[in-house]
Amino acid sequence: MAKNRVVQVPCADGLYKRLEAERLKSDDKTLAEVGRELWEFALMIKERSEASDARTNRELLEEILLTGKENQEILKQTYLNSFDSSKSTNTQVIEQVRNGTAKSKERAKEQVEEYMDTAKSE
Repeated sequence: MAKNRVVQVPCADGLYKRLEAERLKSDDKTLAEVGRELWEFALMIKERSEASDARTNRELLEEILLTGKENQEILKQTYLNSFDSSKSTNTQVIEQVRNGTAKSKERAKEQVEEYMDTAKSE
């Protein structure tokens, strides 16, 4: 039977304390067993993420943000279409709203891009 290889890794106090806390949660395990399980788990996640064509969390959140902005623009259009202009005295405001909601999807995309640009710069 082949002998298992040994890996020794120096670690910071904070990481060691976290490993020790994990060991205490699972009473019967040694620190080496806890480390092995965590390495196996981390490598499994990493290998699956590289082999997968699934969308990332960031892509999903960007899509949710875009959908939210599109819905906001649709609500503006709905308000505009159900608005009774005969009850209003300010026709200039009505024209501004009509012009502002004419390109709702484009505006929503612009808002998402603007938000993403500011998020990248932070």
